[in-house]
Amino acid sequence: MPRLDRKLVKHKLPIKEGYLPVKQARRRMSMEIELKVKEEIERLLKAGFIRPSIYADWLANIVPILKRKTGAVRICVDYRNLNEAFPKDEYPMPMADILVDGAAHNQMLSFMDGNVGYNQIMVVEEDIHKTAFMCLGHIGAFEYTVMPFGLRNAEATYQRAMNSVFHDMIGHSLEVYIDDVVIKSLEEGDHVPNLKRAFLRMRQHKLKMNPKKCVFGVQAGNFLGFLVHQRGIEIDKNKAKSIIEALPSGNKKELQSLLGKINFLRRFISNSAGKIQPFSSVLRIVLEELLGIRHCYSFQLDFQCTNNMAEYEALIIGLELLVELGIQSVEILGDFMLVLKHMLVYLVAARNLLTEFREATWEHIPSEENFAANELAQIATGIQMLEDCVQRIIKYPTLPSEKRVRIMALNYLMWNGDLVRKSKNEVLLRCLEKKEYMKVMGETHEGICGAHQGGRKMCWLIRRYGYFWPTMMKDCIEYSKGCEACQRHGPIQQAPSVPMNPVVKP
Repeated sequence: MPRLDRKLVKHKLPIKEGYLPVKQARRRMSMEIELKVKEEIERLLKAGFIRPSIYADWLANIVPILKRKTGAVRICVDYRNLNEAFPKDEYPMPMADILVDGAAHNQMLSFMDGNVGYNQIMVVEEDIHKTAFMCLGHIGAFEYTVMPFGLRNAEATYQRAMNSVFHDMIGHSLEVYIDDVVIKSLEEGDHVPNLKRAFLRMRQHKLKMNPKKCVFGVQAGNFLGFLVHQRGIEIDKNKAKSIIEALPSGNKKELQSLLGKINFLRRFISNSAGKIQPFSSVLRIVLEELLGIRHCYSFQLDFQCTNNMAEYEALIIGLELLVELGIQSVEILGDFMLVLKHMLVYLVAARNLLTEFREATWEHIPSEENFAANELAQIATGIQMLEDCVQRIIKYPTLPSEKRVRIMALNYLMWNGDLVRKSKNEVLLRCLEKKEYMKVMGETHEGICGAHQGGRKMCWLIRRYGYFWPTMMKDCIEYSKGCEACQRHGPIQQAPSVPMNPVVKP
């Protein structure tokens, strides 16, 4: 099978200093799977993808993957030890959502998928021996002459090759993400010339596509998990079905999995941050043993309460847990002395629970030392807005008849009782009031999925979530600057203490 020229791209496996070759212990497999693996090995040998290996330093095991539809076995190799030994290729991968946006709003589309994908790229000769693997059924060791699946940096190498092949077509008549290619045309008459140009480029570089997975000259199709067409973007029904039919989360891992699925489709969900709020609005209780072992619990209250009331409830629930566990000695930690004093005086329920313990002590932790409890400080950042954006736009007919105001108002409309703004890609963004956007900024910056991004990144994320207000960029920058954790752990950016002068060589 023809492969991409080594002058265009080749996969290297540089080993970092200090790493020694690893030969994995042999793993057994059933006789039925072993026979199918042997057939696949023979197929790879005939295709020239692998060759016998002699005196291999690195040796890995086969991980057979059974295809349910056909019953065939696909071979993957456990390259975890090898992947840890060489550095990551920091080649910038394209953002999938931007590619999906670029493929939408076109009159004619053609979709193609690479044939045997990574196997079209050769491995440099001096690194081939590092890909060696053992096969019990075939009795021997083999090594890949082409780039196999499972190797680190394989995606970056393939994307680099695609960008080199279609460098002048990407963004204009073509979008490519690894081995997924879409040819797009705004006009139906331009599609055949665009296809011809792409085919000539593939023939020039010997790039092969899988004809069974290619679709030509259609008005809609699936690209990177989304349905793209001339009207815009739609959700794949199978993707939405996994969320609709999801069972209630029973632990933290299942909840994170559900939030990850929702986050994938957040741009299509109105008020997505508000709808996932019940998942994050829970009490977090941490019980720590003398040995340092921590036990974390989460509870959700069925009534509205203030921050102080939430702390009281967390204390009561924590004490009840300790009583059920039969604990005799307890130490309660708090970051606000007034709360602790109020609890001692007014909280009868907690005082009754304390009688169940042989020893109970209190310790005050200053808020500057309690890094996990800076949420209250964020509420008081005090970002001011001159006028409510919703009311201002609703009342625009009564304002002075300025042409600029009338043009701006064309981007807004009422949808199911909410004021929304049309974005450039025709996605409706819900306009927020002050209380709402303060809550959204808090969840985006430091919520359950927050990563304390900077102001500009946070503004971009909020727009991706489907929200808008006129001063969102300014507010997000001020909010991120007021974050205590960001000030404490973020990089220090300041001018030098003395002016910098050039040094003149004598």
